[in-house]
Amino acid sequence: MSKKVLDHLHADHEDDYAFHDKMAMAHKAMQGHHEPGSPDHTFHKDAHEAHVASRDHAKRQMAECAEAAKAAAAADLVKFNPDRLIPTNASAIAPPRPEVRAIPRAGSPTISAAAGPSQVAQFEEIFGKRQQDVDYQDPTVRN
Repeated sequence: MSKKVLDHLHADHEDDYAFHDKMAMAHKAMQGHHEPGSPDHTFHKDAHEAHVASRDHAKRQMAECAEAAKAAAAADLVKFNPDRLIPTNASAIAPPRPEVRAIPRAGSPTISAAAGPSQVAQFEEIFGKRQQDVDYQDPTVRN
């Protein structure tokens, strides 16, 4: 579960706990206003026990939400640990695959099999070398 969901569930269980705690105390107090064994006394006694059970359940659920939040946080730390290598099965350099071929669209120029480094030479022939490329000196290299 995400942290937001766990936070909302924990808040709901806190509200339930507070409500049932107040109701249990109120019914406990009302038991003293009635004769033991009377229907009103029995009602408040049963209501007190039911609210105590619900309060205890809400408390257990709050503890489970806290444990789940800790487990989720620990899982996130493991998942996003930069020291741990995660295989991606991706390569920066794709090997040549003869079974894969380009299919040009209608009207486009044909694709030569030797497309690649020879294109750089073609561009240099057409546009020439830029003066900044010819005069460039690496500032990190000392003469």
